[in-house]
Amino acid sequence: MTAGVSKGAWVLTPAAFDRLLNRLDASPERAGEKYEELRRRLAWFFEMKGSFQPAEDADETLNRVARRIDEGQAVDNLIAYAHGVARMVLLETLRRQARERAGEAAFVLRGAPGGEDADRWTCLDTCMNALPPADRELILAYYGEEQGGRVRARKGLADRLGIPSPLLRVRTFRIRERLEGCVHRCLGRSGSAARATPAANARGAPMAGSKTRMERHADDE
Repeated sequence: MTAGVSKGAWVLTPAAFDRLLNRLDASPERAGEKYEELRRRLAWFFEMKGSFQPAEDADETLNRVARRIDEGQAVDNLIAYAHGVARMVLLETLRRQARERAGEAAFVLRGAPGGEDADRWTCLDTCMNALPPADRELILAYYGEEQGGRVRARKGLADRLGIPSPLLRVRTFRIRERLEGCVHRCLGRSGSAARATPAANARGAPMAGSKTRMERHADDE
């Protein structure tokens, strides 16, 4: 469990964590083992339900449980209570992911926001080629199908890989995150280069990608 800020302004303290462990078992050693087992079960629950960050969601769930205990709330069955909290965390996670997914296809098919279209496609192509071949094939297969057949195609892809559909979503989400970061960094470099060219142009050098007056006249001929 991470000792940080959970929901609201509450901060997990060592004392609050110890109270949580004591509710699991009076023996510190057995309590630690039960805590790790509960955390694994929660992470598995979130992964199977489609969370892109199952370990983080498991930690958030346990932080919230520790907070309730620390605030004096009566909890008769800690395991059942933790799973109830997990279901609420899952609803929040799925709503957040739905908002994130709204821009997925737009990113992959149209590039990242900002910059010229040519720059976007160049950066996307560069970043795609930089991916390991297996990741590149996976992301292309995941997003390549038209909207109407996408659900069936993704289920078929998961079956071919021998993994559950939620795990496939997690894998492609992580690849997309790397790809998105690469494209934004590439566009940033392109933007820096574009901002540098007017200075060169002011000194009499032609701007990159533009034609000189002589070249334009040659084209006219």
